Amino acid sequence: MISLSKSLVGLDLGSSSIKAFMLRDSSKGFILEKFTLKPVVPDSIVDGSIMDSLSVQEAIKEVVAEMKIKGNNVATSISGHSVIVKTITTNMMTKEELKETIMVEAEQYIPFDVEEVYIDFHIIGPDPKDETLMNVLLVAAKKEQVDEYANILRNSGLNPVMVDIDSFALENCYLLNYEDEPNKIIAMVNIGSSRININIMKDKIPVFVRDINLGGKNYTEAIQKDLQINFEEAERLKKGEAVDGYSYEDIKTIINSVSEELCQEVIRSMDFFRNTAREGQIDKIYLSGGCAKVKGLDELIKERASVDVTILNPFKNIKIGKAIDIAKLTDIAPLAAVGIGLAMRRVGDS
Repeated sequence: MISLSKSLVGLDLGSSSIKAFMLRDSSKGFILEKFTLKPVVPDSIVDGSIMDSLSVQEAIKEVVAEMKIKGNNVATSISGHSVIVKTITTNMMTKEELKETIMVEAEQYIPFDVEEVYIDFHIIGPDPKDETLMNVLLVAAKKEQVDEYANILRNSGLNPVMVDIDSFALENCYLLNYEDEPNKIIAMVNIGSSRININIMKDKIPVFVRDINLGGKNYTEAIQKDLQINFEEAERLKKGEAVDGYSYEDIKTIINSVSEELCQEVIRSMDFFRNTAREGQIDKIYLSGGCAKVKGLDELIKERASVDVTILNPFKNIKIGKAIDIAKLTDIAPLAAVGIGLAMRRVGDS
């Protein structure tokens, strides 16, 4: 897609909230000028599919009005079962040659009809075992979901110039804020409301990407079921508020049980990577998403994975504008990784 604008607003459409970030690229680096977070109606976005377009559009319009978005150029992202990311091996060829053959190459690796997906790729480099071959990162996304997101943004008065992948936006955020760690394997784990995004990277190249349909909603649902209260009450209780005589202390056992479940899924993916990719051991995990705020989850993953776990700071190398509410920004920081990764993109980026 083509636009005259050089900058984009990063718009992360999550199943519990919409997060939007506006960065200005200055000679001294990125400056955060505006941001906002708007909750969405429960179940209006389920497993990445928009179930209630009118309520989602209303929330997006509130974001536009509050941030006073000019130019209306935005980047958003998708994840889940509609997205396939694989490292494949092909005969050595130029980028132009691969463009001509990528659809044929993709057919044997993706479980969808190639006519139903958008295809993109990134050449990683020569295969270390055979110099006549090269490794390629193949990305396929169902047209239906990409077009659904693009259309709802257009219907909200915005111009979607980029639809990215959540895990790649997460990677952009990491690379912006942290020094390169050559020869080390870094795992980025983003645990949102309904999905875990995992991106394992070596030398700035993703070597393993996976999405898991679990997240913060599992805490809420478990609290609902155990205490027989409604969704809104369970959400408030999860966040530390007292509800109908219950306090956070009363749900600690529930929280710990769900944390174990999420941790097991993360560890399972790490084990699968180690057993199949043969890239080596993971050296560090960067944790983000709303669940990064759950007490003890980072330490639990650290203990089970035997790997250092750090809460990712999406604003580490970003200057904060004078008009920004620092307390609010600090509170939502764990949820900002994908949105910041989108906002730092520029039209024409690949």
